[in-house]
Amino acid sequence: MGTVHELDDQRRAELAHVVMQVLDDWEVANEHRPALLGLPADTRPRAMNKFRQGQPFPEDEQLLVHVNVLLSIHNAVRSMQPHNPALGNYWITTPNTFFGDKTPLEVMVLHGLEGMRRVLNQLNGGSPWDNC
Repeated sequence: MGTVHELDDQRRAELAHVVMQVLDDWEVANEHRPALLGLPADTRPRAMNKFRQGQPFPEDEQLLVHVNVLLSIHNAVRSMQPHNPALGNYWITTPNTFFGDKTPLEVMVLHGLEGMRRVLNQLNGGSPWDNC
């Protein structure tokens, strides 16, 4: 994906739109979105709406890391049920024994980037508790 500084405004706007759609599909509450994106906790819902409407993500390496992992999770979930994306979204929001009966979304929100990597590792066939 390259570094954030290699991405022009148009590409960062496209990423913002796609990622916001993924978070919408997963029904992520507005208050949890900044943490999943690696943005400051005080990022306002208005900023999230601007990303959805085409404002580019800021030039931030940590945000790009979060976006990369989120999109990798999204792609892995979609590959599980390519003909029914709703089932993949259901997997994200359903308690899972691999995560101590927490939902994958709860793991991501509670543990940030580490939790996101645990979810991705589980989707890729590893143990969610392996070092990622």
